[in-house]
This record gives sequence, C-alpha cells and structure tokens, in this order.
Amino acid sequence: LTIELNKLKIRFATEVGRVAKRRVDQRVEPAKKAAQILHKKLLGCVQSQTGVDAERRMVTANQTHCRNDKGLVIIK
Repeated sequence: LTIELNKLKIRFATEVGRVAKRRVDQRVEPAKKAAQILHKKLLGCVQSQTGVDAERRMVTANQTHCRNDKGLVIIK
C-alpha cells in the first residue's frame, strides 16, 4: 500500500510538473518571439545605418545646428 501511494505521489507530481511547464511555456513563448523580432529589427537598423550615420556626422559637424528625428532643432 505504501509503495503504491508513493508511486501515485510521484505520478501526480510529474503530471503537475508537466502542466506547470506547459503554462510557463505558453507565457514565455510570446515574449521570446517578441524579443527575437526586436533583435532582428535592431540588428537590421545597426547594420544599415552605419554608413548613413557616419555621413550625417561629417555633414553636420560643420553646421551650428541640425534637426533630430523628432524635427527639433539642436544647437551645437
């Protein structure tokens, strides 16, 4: 009887563990997917903007002001 009870406890714990893991996976997967998409977009921005930013810096280095991405004038 004790051995059977222990087997049932182990089976129950295993099943509870599976359910808990499934719930955690369901909550983690959307965040993981969003992080992967964000990483891909940021990587694309960093790789494509390198030359453009360097050219902008060279052009605006001699100017007294420039516009940022929000349209504001920045005085240097």
